[in-house]
Amino acid sequence: MYSHTYGERGELLLNIKPAGLGKEPRPVYASEMNLLGFQTQWVYENQDERPYMWAEANSYYYRGQLAAKLLGGNCKTPPKIQFFDLKLPNASCENLGQGELFFCENTDDASIKSVKMVLEPIDILSMVQKNAKFLELLTVSAQQLILETYERFKDTLDVFHVAFSGGKDSIVLLDLVKKTLPAGSYVVIFADTGMEFPDTYSVIRQVAAECKAEDIPFYKAKAKWNPVESWNSFGPPSCHLRWCCYVHKSAPQTLLLRKLLKKKDYTGLDFVGIRGSESLARSEYRHLCYSKKQRGQWSLNPILDWGAAEVWLYIFANELIINQAYKKGNARAGCLLCPMSGSLSNYFRCLSYKRDMEPYFNLVRDTYDTHTEDWETDKAQALKDSYLHNGGWRARRNGRDLVSNQNRVFSRLVDGYQIIEIHHPQSDWREWFKTLGTLQNDGEEYRVVVKGSVIPFTVQELEHGYRVKIESQLLKVHK
Repeated sequence: MYSHTYGERGELLLNIKPAGLGKEPRPVYASEMNLLGFQTQWVYENQDERPYMWAEANSYYYRGQLAAKLLGGNCKTPPKIQFFDLKLPNASCENLGQGELFFCENTDDASIKSVKMVLEPIDILSMVQKNAKFLELLTVSAQQLILETYERFKDTLDVFHVAFSGGKDSIVLLDLVKKTLPAGSYVVIFADTGMEFPDTYSVIRQVAAECKAEDIPFYKAKAKWNPVESWNSFGPPSCHLRWCCYVHKSAPQTLLLRKLLKKKDYTGLDFVGIRGSESLARSEYRHLCYSKKQRGQWSLNPILDWGAAEVWLYIFANELIINQAYKKGNARAGCLLCPMSGSLSNYFRCLSYKRDMEPYFNLVRDTYDTHTEDWETDKAQALKDSYLHNGGWRARRNGRDLVSNQNRVFSRLVDGYQIIEIHHPQSDWREWFKTLGTLQNDGEEYRVVVKGSVIPFTVQELEHGYRVKIESQLLKVHK
């Protein structure tokens, strides 16, 4: 991951100094600038073909100078915008010509209030040319890693697949794999959570068509439950309870591959567009990983060492598709309402996708138990709104504040056995249990094969649920 600076034409320029976490630049287009009201400060052509500036978190840079900064903001309240004076070559109001940097709204009044700076788009061609050597090194290194890993495993694994999300990282990942491996040697899988950006589905349609034309198998994996059903069952996901990724992404992908391969115990490798600069946790990832959750599953992270700067430069250099969600101010193109997204991110999403987000807003409100009396409706509504807009739902660690929370799981230790009773279950445990390993049974006797170990347990059907019995020592060994 390289550091970056900005050139005189707004270009993002890589250099050999290492970058730290949090330096994640993204291009800023007219659509985002219009949403924020930048047109009141500057003059620019209303086009989204080329970006005008770069943003890092809530700071905006034009030609390397801090131009604006956003303060606060959430779905309910817009952020405050602090503008900064730009010290750039200027022109007098009396002698304006085409392409000059300033525009006078009122030629009879040459005061500073009547003058607006004209912003020019970033010179993409110049930027790509100036970063050509860096991009070549990055590309060759990533392709070499992909090829070496493929050659190592091609005779021992059942399947190679690209985990495609429609975001910028997976766009780059898929292009790298396409350039490295022959068509037909891998498949592409999009895990449709049902909560994607509308613009993401446009990307999926286009990429699926391209893959079809190139004889590359493209599949969609989707959970049996729709998001509304799962949110009602488990409660809204949070930073500490991210059941959503498992239920709507990893499990559907696993089940789809089992179906395609007609093997419950398949072995495979997925190419993933994870980058270490995205978070502290991901900075500790390795390029090649063996899954701790699913036996026989490997993951390769070819762009682990890339930063957002490298990703965007690769996209521009190779003229790859750009998800329109990025042009509307979104730094990421994941789920519409994600617990890992901040309040400012949700502000941008509300501006462009409020109708799509409203069902999830309602679920957050409706599932929150304010612990108020029935007659305190105004207080309850205020608490629900605060819980949503201030991010209280994102910090949830348990089900204590859920309206539907009733203890349905009871556990006790009896004579060396852990006895677990589940009352009124809302799903068939056998479905999600399959993702842990191979499940075998004979009446009430069950066995699950995990990482080569056989773990026996019993399941006894009750009138309104079931009772599980397993040796407590086994739970400690296989924790």
